[in-house]
Amino acid sequence: DGIMMIISLVGALVLRHRTISISIYVEFNNLILFFLILFCVWFIILIATDLYNFSPKKKFIDIFISALFFSLAAIGIGSAFFYLQPGIGVEPRAILILTIILFSNYLLASRYFLIVYLIKVFKENVVIIGHSIIVQKLEKYIKLFYSVDALFSPNVSDEILVFCKKNNIQFFCQIYEFRSYIEKRNISFCILNGNSDFFSHNIDIISQLPLTLNYIRVSLLYELLFHKIPLELIDFIWIVEYISRKQRLF
Repeated sequence: DGIMMIISLVGALVLRHRTISISIYVEFNNLILFFLILFCVWFIILIATDLYNFSPKKKFIDIFISALFFSLAAIGIGSAFFYLQPGIGVEPRAILILTIILFSNYLLASRYFLIVYLIKVFKENVVIIGHSIIVQKLEKYIKLFYSVDALFSPNVSDEILVFCKKNNIQFFCQIYEFRSYIEKRNISFCILNGNSDFFSHNIDIISQLPLTLNYIRVSLLYELLFHKIPLELIDFIWIVEYISRKQRLF
């Protein structure tokens, strides 16, 4: 970002003069110290406007609004700053606005492509234990964060097979095959898709899986995404977890 700020300043000078000449180099030297001070302030504005939050849940409109707030704040602070610097010897306000426009366009492009492409590349591989209608509801949201590799269920049904085929997910109904797959793919994350009754009757499933596996209940995942929870996911374990939390999720 710091390098792009300087490149935006150079681009603004070129656009301002509509040529590349020695005068741009002279004006750049006259302005760079003042703009370096502003650039330090810009970093604070970037943090305040949430432009260092690369959550895959963010949409383009969220990035656009943040970039707009950044631009308005940067123009306001920059104009006030140069108003207090009458002895610069050049007219910096037009250059300031051009620099902010160029840098804001970079912000829109870089944040959008970071979220849409790069984060998808580094999605964590996960497996799912159990199947329910809730997973189908969460399907597109789970794909934002994770790459689902496999699903295990001791019960086989047409609904499960169709779901796995549709999403290109390996299906297992034998725990030893499921464990072997996890170890071979070096998977470290598992979504528990079932209520307390399901796991109380299938406790041997968890005990036979690698000890290094990290677990998250589908109820907690739903709660984190939507700040609410459907009634069918509320059970005794969820109530105990909710009461014991130091910080409520909603």
